[in-house]
Amino acid sequence: MSMFVRAALVAVLSLNVHAVVISAENEKPKLDGQHQIVAGERNGQAVAEADFKGATFRFTGNKLTGSNKDGTEFLVAEFTLDSTKNPCVIVIKPTAGSDKDKEMHGLIERKDNTIRIIYTAPGGEKPTEFKTKTNQAMYTLKCEK
Repeated sequence: MSMFVRAALVAVLSLNVHAVVISAENEKPKLDGQHQIVAGERNGQAVAEADFKGATFRFTGNKLTGSNKDGTEFLVAEFTLDSTKNPCVIVIKPTAGSDKDKEMHGLIERKDNTIRIIYTAPGGEKPTEFKTKTNQAMYTLKCEK
């Protein structure tokens, strides 16, 4: 086999491996299902466990519902994901309540059976990391099987 053919094969294989790595990084996190809130933070302060214990987020397709332990919904929305960003960008658009049709911007990631989501109130500063500032909320979710 000529040196040119070997070099071409190495180049093609390298490009394929690089493409696989990039596509894996740009995958949307798998969110579908109901997930328990196991930690929370608002406005730079930890949320007391009593305030979120038993609460859940449910993702179904492009729908998101946040419910308190008594079943009261605190967030009913549609969402879109931009997986070309790292971490993945989420835009949440409530479909009910006082923030109906306003956009809330945030970040979301899934690692194993844990999802972290941070988002801002409508018109607030978009989060750039998983640490809240004024008018931002962050939740850590444990994926239910």
